[in-house]
Amino acid sequence: MNNKNILIATHSIMTGGCETYILTLCTELVKKGYNISIVAQDGTLRKKFEDLNVKIHIINFFSREKAIDNVEIIKDIIKNDKINEVHIHPIYPMFEAVLASIYLNVPYYLFFHGVSLKGYFDISNSFLALGKCGPIYVKDVAFKYAEKYIYVSEEVRDFYENGYNLNKEKGIILKNSIKCENSIINIQYPLKKFVIISRIDIDKLDSIKIGINAYIEYYKKYIEKYGTTIDNISLDIIGTGSEVSNLKEYIKDLQYNIKYIGETDDSINIIKKYDVLIGMGRTILEGISNKKVVLLVSYNKYIGMIDSSLEEKISKIAFANFSGRNMEENNIQEDINNILELEENEIKNIVEKNYIYLCNNNNINKNIEKLEENKVIKKDYYNEEAVLSANLYYELVKYINILERKNVEYIDIIQKNNENLEYLKRENKSKEKMIKNNQITIDEYKEKIDSIYNKKLYKIYKFFSKFNKK
Repeated sequence: MNNKNILIATHSIMTGGCETYILTLCTELVKKGYNISIVAQDGTLRKKFEDLNVKIHIINFFSREKAIDNVEIIKDIIKNDKINEVHIHPIYPMFEAVLASIYLNVPYYLFFHGVSLKGYFDISNSFLALGKCGPIYVKDVAFKYAEKYIYVSEEVRDFYENGYNLNKEKGIILKNSIKCENSIINIQYPLKKFVIISRIDIDKLDSIKIGINAYIEYYKKYIEKYGTTIDNISLDIIGTGSEVSNLKEYIKDLQYNIKYIGETDDSINIIKKYDVLIGMGRTILEGISNKKVVLLVSYNKYIGMIDSSLEEKISKIAFANFSGRNMEENNIQEDINNILELEENEIKNIVEKNYIYLCNNNNINKNIEKLEENKVIKKDYYNEEAVLSANLYYELVKYINILERKNVEYIDIIQKNNENLEYLKRENKSKEKMIKNNQITIDEYKEKIDSIYNKKLYKIYKFFSKFNKK
């Protein structure tokens, strides 16, 4: 029997850090002889997955009313693709994919990519199918019956193990990894071409603005040092998301050669065109792997140039998955001044050491071995209790959907009645106005008649008319 058929469930295959992590993982798994299927909402990375011969199944995890149908669809995929294990990435597929796995006795692994950020993301509010019951389901089913927990960093591991009391023996750190291909150093000196690659959503917009401010500071200091004899300093911003229009509005009046480029599905090759990358998370790894100068910005502060020779600082940065969380803010002006003072050989030395650090710690070839080392093949993964728990929430969601459909029907009836009432009110007003206008007309005619009756000539006419009748 082939035990190398994996189903990956994730919210979408758009361009992003989580999706690129999955793409890198798939690339290596396919090389090792695994057959991969993905169930997700469609996106820009689809062709890259298909080029790896990954089977793509399109599904919508963002609608509660589709949840029950999704469970059945995933069950069919598991059967048809002869799936042996399911990898579930945060966070929306964690209802449907977990239940399908339990029903078919297929082990599932929960992957955790980040920590909850107040105001941006909260795992307790992310299970659309269950609403307020989500946190109970997470604890009593999704977390309880997972075969393994896969964490992308030590910070993520600590967050979930401590915050949700997860079994430490089930935990594996499979760091945010990248393919190390020993690229050559290809940067101009002095540094001139800057790029920011990021999702342009509400949680990342502040970090993008901080990156822009760092570039502007460099631009000004560069002109002070070199004058205008060396030109073509530029910043390109690459990405997409809900805040693109706000970003465009922010940069439209800035006079520092800043451009918004749009989305890309090939960030690694895009980075090759630049000298300096500004960003956070997965993008940082891609910049280091391309041997570029890398400036780290967090969600709300500037951390500065990454230099792996500063061991204590790089350990803190790596601990939080290159997000900059829990790091001290760096002074932008001081950091930029330091960068401008570096000689060409010093810059090359920094990017080379950063690359070596990355290959020692975030090399996909090394890190993926942890998955295979921790596999345990069993006959039965889920007992009767697990199936009963799954059924409880399955039936709960069915019931919620029935109630919501009835609620929609009632709302439609109320809306139609309200529309009829408004129509009758309008009709009534119209008729009242017509009656009023008619009454005015009648009153006017009565006045005219009374006026005629009261005239002397009419009275004489009435007097003589009596004789005519005789």
